[in-house]
Amino acid sequence: MARERAADTSETDSDAHTHSLNRRRFLRTSTVAVGGLALLGGQVSASSTEDESVRITLDYDDYDDPSELYNIFDVRTNQEPRFSSSRTYTGNSALETTFDGNQKTANIAYEFGEHGYETYQDEVYSRFQFHPDNVTIEESGTLRFYWAGVRQGPQNSGVNGAPSGDDGWTIALSLAHRGAHEHPDGYTLSVYTYHMDQPGSAGESFRTEGVVDVDRWNEIECYQRINTYQNGTANADGIFRLWLDGELVFEKEDFRWVTADDQGVQYVGPLGYWYLSDQQGQSLYYDDHEIHLNGAREPEPYPLEEYEDRLTYRDPGEETSYRFYVDGEIIQHDWSQATENETVEIDSDGDYQVVTATSPAENVDGYVFTGDLVAIDTDGDPRIWISGERVDLEEYPSTPPSADEEDDVVDAYRNADGDVDNMGLLEALEDYRNDDLSATEFLDVRDEWRSN
Repeated sequence: MARERAADTSETDSDAHTHSLNRRRFLRTSTVAVGGLALLGGQVSASSTEDESVRITLDYDDYDDPSELYNIFDVRTNQEPRFSSSRTYTGNSALETTFDGNQKTANIAYEFGEHGYETYQDEVYSRFQFHPDNVTIEESGTLRFYWAGVRQGPQNSGVNGAPSGDDGWTIALSLAHRGAHEHPDGYTLSVYTYHMDQPGSAGESFRTEGVVDVDRWNEIECYQRINTYQNGTANADGIFRLWLDGELVFEKEDFRWVTADDQGVQYVGPLGYWYLSDQQGQSLYYDDHEIHLNGAREPEPYPLEEYEDRLTYRDPGEETSYRFYVDGEIIQHDWSQATENETVEIDSDGDYQVVTATSPAENVDGYVFTGDLVAIDTDGDPRIWISGERVDLEEYPSTPPSADEEDDVVDAYRNADGDVDNMGLLEALEDYRNDDLSATEFLDVRDEWRSN
């Protein structure tokens, strides 16, 4: 009796149920001791029960060949997936897969049943580092790089239309070159899935506002919880969430994939497949692959109620020195890819906290802060993000404006009564959009408007 659970053709693109969030949302944390299980390189010494929360860490340095960890099948490339030392995130080895002779490399699957776990899982979380190695995707092209969840079956390839609920499904993560493509150093992160409510015979693609940079390591996290079902009917409560460098860029909580038992997640793992593009000779790299079963991602290492935003500083070309000012509180933090920089000094200067540091090339400096970033001074050409949004350095002065300068700017938007009203704020916003007003100057006008 079925268990009751309580309540490659053209792609279909959708923006429905897609959220770009500036604050990272949490999944529930269910850290349960794995009694009696000896985890070694992703292997287990006993079967796990479906109620346990299990963390699987795959340490590539402990193995000579990916086939010792993954089931590698449907290999179409002339170069088998391999461990390589040419580009690593941590340790001495990363997984490398190369397009050579075909539009697909291989399925590199961590199959749960082959490692002592329940064969089909209802709840799976993945985290890994991904480096696209300066891959180039043609306009309207797509590059799929990770199976976030697969249940093999007649429908799992998507060639026969939407799944019926008892015949397989898939979720793949992909990079897409679409539209204006205003981010030349990266491509749009997308979710591509075959689900019961897809609008066409092909799977449905959900584009996020996340951009995967092609010249660096990107941290990818994803979480799936299979929908519930009753009497052979699927409930619209399946969940899929996706994070890029710690920022939640996609969330949809009404998927329907299954209607019966034994249709849960069978495997996850790397993949290489391009569509309407040509990646011949190009490689993809993976490192620090981690999987959680029957659990969730861990909570933030810092409380969001105390710090509103996260700042990332990176200069890919050379060592740089920098100084920036915030009108709130800021601390250094080694979240995600960020590493502790021992040169960082944080001091107070009147109304501001001032960060001064020297950052090596390719280093990632991380901070969390309250208030606003008001000034940036650097001797290089770094890339800076605030809560996942790229900062335009030209919008920031090298030092905060003086009190007199602030007053002069604000005065231009006051009404006859000496106040900044809604009309004045809108005028300032228009000037900011036309590059006649810096971000800092606009914030000064906004703060005066708020004080009224």
